[in-house]
Amino acid sequence: MIRVKKLLQVFSHDLYTYEYIKKNVPPSLISLTERFPYLLL
Repeated sequence: MIRVKKLLQVFSHDLYTYEYIKKNVPPSLISLTERFPYLLL
């Protein structure tokens, strides 16, 4: 149960970071999505 909670924390943090990057970084750096394709799932 604790492991699942931890996983959700990490995932939501990554999602937040991804949203932040999308808003604040020029499109040329969107290649980050290639490094973290699981964010698009």
